[in-house]
Amino acid sequence: MAILKSLRRSLLPAWMRYLNKSFRSRRKLEDLVRDHGLRPLEANPLGAGKSSGTLFILGSGASVNTYSQAEWDAISRHDSLGFNFWILHPFVPTWYVFEYCKDASSMECLKQNLEARRDYGTATPLFLKDAERFDRGAIGKFIQGLSADRRGHLRLMWDAEIPFDSLAGFIGTLTRLDRLGCFSANRLWAVPRNKATLFLAANLAVRAGYREIVLCGVDLNNTDYFYRDEGFAAGAPGLCFPPVLQSGAVHKTNDPQEGEVTISALLDAFDRAILQPRGIQLSVAKSSSALHPRFPAYFD
Repeated sequence: MAILKSLRRSLLPAWMRYLNKSFRSRRKLEDLVRDHGLRPLEANPLGAGKSSGTLFILGSGASVNTYSQAEWDAISRHDSLGFNFWILHPFVPTWYVFEYCKDASSMECLKQNLEARRDYGTATPLFLKDAERFDRGAIGKFIQGLSADRRGHLRLMWDAEIPFDSLAGFIGTLTRLDRLGCFSANRLWAVPRNKATLFLAANLAVRAGYREIVLCGVDLNNTDYFYRDEGFAAGAPGLCFPPVLQSGAVHKTNDPQEGEVTISALLDAFDRAILQPRGIQLSVAKSSSALHPRFPAYFD
């Protein structure tokens, strides 16, 4: 199997591998949709519910605990997308995206929180990403483990990874895929993903037509989380807090020791190749983010 994968990588350029992944992802996810009675897949899942020109993407960095009431009021006036353990925060976003992962304790924790947060429902669709990467039986078991109410609000994210071997290769692939319309809401390709849920969320924003994207709680220069703050758990009864999986001085997605292409480098390339030509402004909420000053601070 490893030999076949290596041969395929050598014969097919990255952009063709992404298109191939899109087709294979669609087939697998449509089987899951049919087997479990879920809603049909969408290439532009945020498009129909968009009500603002600005999307706030809500990450779990500790800086979230520094936001003022005026800043929360500003966020609430626009659309927002929370991901993964944002579900622990009292602020309910417009959309919620979570990923399937191999860590059983994290998945059990997410499932418990999905059941506990009944304020996440009809008005806040629940999107499961990365499902196509895992065994169909494992995903099916997770879905069936949810209550009927939660399954009724669950949607599978049709996504596929953009493969690359280097930063230069990634930039070249972005350019080629852009020519093919892969970042447009009008083409039926899987939502591109790579490195972190953050990148997928930015792609969702582009497809939906947002003119401004603001990254909240995307600190990256530490491994602190808003829900690790002393006393936070006391205000969230019934919710499950995940095990500590991050170590080190910086977030692993932005650690050069974890790979040449950090999330900072990836977002820089994405901004230059895709966002700027479309006139889309990418910002961070606070100047304390590792992405500042490359990206301006929305609130500071």
